[in-house]
Amino acid sequence: MGKKCQLDSGSTVNVLPKSKYLQVFDDPQLEKLSETDMTLVMFNQSEMTPVGVRRVLVRNPKNRKKYSVEFVVVDQTVKPILGARVIQAMNLITVNKHNLYPKAEAPKEVVLQASTTDNTMFEGLGKLAGKLHLEVDPTVPPTKIPVRRIPVSLKDRVQDELMRLTNLGVITPVTTPTDWISSIVVVKKHNGNLRLCIDPKPLNKALKRNNYAMPTIEDILPELNKARLFSVVDAKDGFWHIELDEESSYLMTFGTPWGRYRWIRMPFGISPAPEEFQRRLDEAPEGLEGTKAIHDDIVVFGCGDTDAEARQDHDRKLHALFDRCREKNIKLNKEKLKLCLSSVTYLGHVISESTQEE
Repeated sequence: MGKKCQLDSGSTVNVLPKSKYLQVFDDPQLEKLSETDMTLVMFNQSEMTPVGVRRVLVRNPKNRKKYSVEFVVVDQTVKPILGARVIQAMNLITVNKHNLYPKAEAPKEVVLQASTTDNTMFEGLGKLAGKLHLEVDPTVPPTKIPVRRIPVSLKDRVQDELMRLTNLGVITPVTTPTDWISSIVVVKKHNGNLRLCIDPKPLNKALKRNNYAMPTIEDILPELNKARLFSVVDAKDGFWHIELDEESSYLMTFGTPWGRYRWIRMPFGISPAPEEFQRRLDEAPEGLEGTKAIHDDIVVFGCGDTDAEARQDHDRKLHALFDRCREKNIKLNKEKLKLCLSSVTYLGHVISESTQEE
């Protein structure tokens, strides 16, 4: 290809920005790209819709061998990425699976009873304190996008989802004039359900970000001294925990074949969302020992010189986190609970008792 790629063991696909694609290949009209209906979900839970895919030959500079690699081409400015499957096939990295810890069964008599019998943490819509006000660059003119056509096969399901979100208080109909009107984006999730978003491109040019420092796996490693037991909880419908103020809500107006709606809760896709959610999720468990929030996950780790000590330490910290979630009205995804494991996959990394020794 003549271009350097970043090796990303946490990526399931290979990614190429359109700008680099046009530099390498003679395809100014993108006619050689194949269509795809996939949606890329990034590490910060933002989403990207590809402009197409193409299979090309990639040469390993070390051994000069060629490999047939399918790249997903995106319109956004990102680094070219080679994903986990390709870089293992090219022997650029090696996964030493024999060093990974097997999953341990969750102790049922303490942790599972505390976590799964109290449904207040799992039902309904969570809400973190304080309404979000979004700042807009006044030099960017407002944009009104025409209503996007929805496939006939999805119309009934989209209309049902609009009604569900309205009943939940996530969106509400709009009947007054608005300066901004975004188009609706329908994403089919892995479980077959639909996710409704807005096309953020025009609006994101006007929205100001708060530039909150996003945590990385390196931020948690120093705290893993003597860690032996781990749990990870997932914030249910993460971004919807944040309520917009009225002015910001009208900025989030979007058009549908059945009229306009506006988001009452913070939607997926807008540029300030990941940082604003991370800031508030960081504040919620502040002061809790052995608890760290990264994106929509919160990891709890039990420490001790023995398994028994680590178990006791872990359960105490997990109960404290559950109490804080009830206090702060944070709702958790019951299906995604990972409780009392000797290792967990976190941000594309396996963390375990041996992590502290690396």
